Amino acid sequence: MLGTLKGKITHEQFHNGQYFYRIIEAAPDQYSQPNSFKVKSGTQLGQVGNEVQINVRVTGFVREKPYTDKTTGQQKVFEEKIVNLEFVNLPPKK
Repeated sequence: MLGTLKGKITHEQFHNGQYFYRIIEAAPDQYSQPNSFKVKSGTQLGQVGNEVQINVRVTGFVREKPYTDKTTGQQKVFEEKIVNLEFVNLPPKK
């Protein structure tokens, strides 16, 4: 699935030939916390403090983690949702 992310770069890291960015969106109002995303890219997207609008590929999966309920002793499964965002350099629309 493809999408667009618009926000400000708040953190940048280079590891194993890849850039990793933390990008926060503007909060919907003054009382809400802004959304924050980690984006992987093969190219540099900007510097900390830069505002960007980028195309991203959204992928993900669910990881099941079994556990024992401490109160009942019952076996249960916690579903951890993993979402990945990766920069995609799309050609301009004609």
